Amino acid sequence: MKLKGKVAAVTGAGSGIGRAIARLFAKEGASVGVIDCVKEAGGKVVDEIRAEGGEAIFVEADVSRVPHTERMIRTIVDNFGSLNILVNNAGVELVRHTWETTEDEWNRVIDVNLKGVFFSSKAAIPEITRSGGGSIINISSVNAVNGLPDLVAYSASKGGVLAMTIAMAKELAPRNIRVNAILPGAVDTPMLRVYLDAQPDPAKALEEMIDRHLIRRVGRPEDIAKAALYLASDDAEWVTGIALVVDGGYLIRF
Repeated sequence: MKLKGKVAAVTGAGSGIGRAIARLFAKEGASVGVIDCVKEAGGKVVDEIRAEGGEAIFVEADVSRVPHTERMIRTIVDNFGSLNILVNNAGVELVRHTWETTEDEWNRVIDVNLKGVFFSSKAAIPEITRSGGGSIINISSVNAVNGLPDLVAYSASKGGVLAMTIAMAKELAPRNIRVNAILPGAVDTPMLRVYLDAQPDPAKALEEMIDRHLIRRVGRPEDIAKAALYLASDDAEWVTGIALVVDGGYLIRF
């Protein structure tokens, strides 16, 4: 088991990539704090982990609210005694033309995707330091470096996550905390379905999306979870500040 004896906090763990990460980390021996703003979804993931013999608790939190980020980390440490790993996965998407995007919509994307990563990390850093060091993994996106039309707010937020990852890696190395980002391509999650459903022809949009990937399929949440496991484990003990692209060849397709 690659994470035996470790404690991990995973935001946005009620579905999609976060759910896959939480379940894989638990299978690899970690005690997992399953964090989500939807109680039913997060509770279901905890039940799945426990049914497979793992250890997990659910913490309801909205990462866009600073008191919630502080409370979620405190709750996990109170339950498990320490914290070694934080996965900043919670995110929202907005499919909207730039000129139609409202201030409230912009703020919501930035608050969850960027502010949430910053303040979740801020709350976790002292606890990871007290544990002797560990790993922070930020889920960014290929849109951080190759933004798409109608995803301007989302692309901006994920670009910020990538820049923040590099800066934090430099800042936290003396604390023995590694900070890395994963840049997924198109992954079959509820968020992807929202994007596709907003297109005039969702089936055609999916076909075109698949065609953009050298490996002719969209990603599975488990593809990203395996990358996160690597970065969280001692296998990556000499890896920090990287943008690990897991995209089926999307960025080099053209």
